[in-house]
Amino acid sequence: MSALLRAELLKLRTTRTTWVLLGIALAIAAGVLVIILSVLERSRTITDDNLGALFSFISIADLLVLCLGIVAAAGEFRHGTVTAGFLITPSRWPVVVAKAIAYALVGLAYGAATLLLLLVVGLPWLAAKDVTLELGGTGWIEPVTGRLLYAGLSAALGVGLGTLFRNQAAALVTALVTLLAVEPALQLVSDAVGTYGLNGTSAALFGDSESFSDVLPFWAGALLYAGYAALFVGAGIALTLRRDVS
Repeated sequence: MSALLRAELLKLRTTRTTWVLLGIALAIAAGVLVIILSVLERSRTITDDNLGALFSFISIADLLVLCLGIVAAAGEFRHGTVTAGFLITPSRWPVVVAKAIAYALVGLAYGAATLLLLLVVGLPWLAAKDVTLELGGTGWIEPVTGRLLYAGLSAALGVGLGTLFRNQAAALVTALVTLLAVEPALQLVSDAVGTYGLNGTSAALFGDSESFSDVLPFWAGALLYAGYAALFVGAGIALTLRRDVS
């Protein structure tokens, strides 16, 4: 497994798509941050709830991290490069698991980069606007931890979707339409979707009680989102074990 993981990380570092998508994601996150800071009122107070809402807005850029996992996993089936990995292992599932772990690590690194961006750009800007930070001592820990978990698990979720669909376009369209259109529409008629769906679960990770009326506790949101990622990775593995690779 360690050799497979190193191989996946090597492919990530040497693939142009990785850096392009992560670079665009960071640029979008920076743009959203600048817009929010520009319209922020002077001399106001920022709490940990506001921090969670900020991370929810920035998470729109994480769709590209999800797309990175989808494109990588489905692209290997499309181009047949996954076959080499399957041939050197006694079973196919470690290859998919190693890929999911590798992309989760990249997602964590991306999440850390967005936090660094927030510190470098946000803190001086807030100071210039005489904004007071009241994060309740340790109140910042949950939204920051959730920020990292969401980015990492989203990348792993993308790997699961890409493995499940094998078709890049189908997986991308399904993921984006579900997250941007289907779930928001269903939230209007079902509170359960808003609470337990992918979007609602991310709100629980960030502690965003401003955008969603009924938010799960942090631990429940973390477990549920991790469960979604594990579900899609597991489903992708189950189908991969049964289907012909070529």
